[in-house]
Amino acid sequence: MITSFLVGGFLIGVVFSILFTPWVIKLAEAFDVVRYPPSYYLSKVKKGKQKLDRYKIEAIKRRLEKPPTPEWGGIAYVVGFLIISAVGLLASKTINLGAQYIVDYLWWGLGILVLLINGILDDKFDMPSVLQLFSYFLATLFFIFSSFSIGDISIPFLAKVPLDWTTISLGIGSLKIVITLWSDVIVFLFLLYMIMALKVQAGTDAVMEFNTLVALLFFVMLSYVGKLYSSAFMAAVLAGLLLGFVFYNWYPAKIWSGEAGDAVIGYIIGTFAIIGRFNLSAVLLLFAIPIVDFAYVLLKRIKRVLRTHRRIIDIFKISDRNHLHHRLLALGVPENKIPFVEGAVTAIIGVLLVILPHQYRKVMLPVVYLVLLIALILIDFKASKQRLNAKL
Repeated sequence: MITSFLVGGFLIGVVFSILFTPWVIKLAEAFDVVRYPPSYYLSKVKKGKQKLDRYKIEAIKRRLEKPPTPEWGGIAYVVGFLIISAVGLLASKTINLGAQYIVDYLWWGLGILVLLINGILDDKFDMPSVLQLFSYFLATLFFIFSSFSIGDISIPFLAKVPLDWTTISLGIGSLKIVITLWSDVIVFLFLLYMIMALKVQAGTDAVMEFNTLVALLFFVMLSYVGKLYSSAFMAAVLAGLLLGFVFYNWYPAKIWSGEAGDAVIGYIIGTFAIIGRFNLSAVLLLFAIPIVDFAYVLLKRIKRVLRTHRRIIDIFKISDRNHLHHRLLALGVPENKIPFVEGAVTAIIGVLLVILPHQYRKVMLPVVYLVLLIALILIDFKASKQRLNAKL
């Protein structure tokens, strides 16, 4: 029964996305929510026809020179996720969320809506970077207002560290807010990190979407085995929606996720790790590529900020071409092959997660992260050397 429910959610997601995405493309074109080549925006800024802050300009410069392409693609799978998940979970006789969790899921859904609305507006109006960061903070705060939290955290090769030291419950009428220290501090930072890590991974056609699709398929299997059926169902729905969306997002893309999708999906994935407590380590492993890649880029940005005497907060605002997909392009990997490269690595990690006992995840986590970090350093070195040779 539960298997058919998961498969049904996945297939409904695929069909919804395939049918709805063309309408989103038409909607984006009607409102001129189209991403033009970087040269187009830089020319407008130079002529004084458009004003953008320096962080937006940096973000534009790191984009690839591509034909005009509609954005707002995230609307297709985020709206689909909210509708299908809500209807499926409430209608299911197999998965009983329990009345006590309804408010928690409402807080979570509110956070998704905040990011979606911000993304829709940003894709259209290119809002200042500070407003983007504010929406990330607000959505993350909404999630930690729920009772979802981390009771403890397992540090590899060491004992578990308890995090639920103090719980504060506040009531505003029938609305309940639950804050757990120091668990929610870690959750807050983790969700912010996941939002930005998945967002910056979406630098080439379908790379973030396809890698996330592969990771979610393994997440469904692991959640099913762990009897976390609500997490498995929501992940199956999102995987189906991404599969349908990838038909339009694959190189050469007919539509991009845009801020309406890139930031939201990182938030959803991060919250999956908290809602399905059993799967925190699985999420950290399945999304090791964007997590490690963003950490490596942050280290390089910190070095850059310190050298130029800028504010440390600028590491979250500046943009560059130091991400894995940029380095793979510099090495000559075709853009349409990059999703397969990253997806294959994620699939290998997923297979190991499925076949190895749960207790091995503590060992896998530092090993996988170390291997990926070394690989990133070598790829970065080779790409930089190749670029230097090309200039000579």
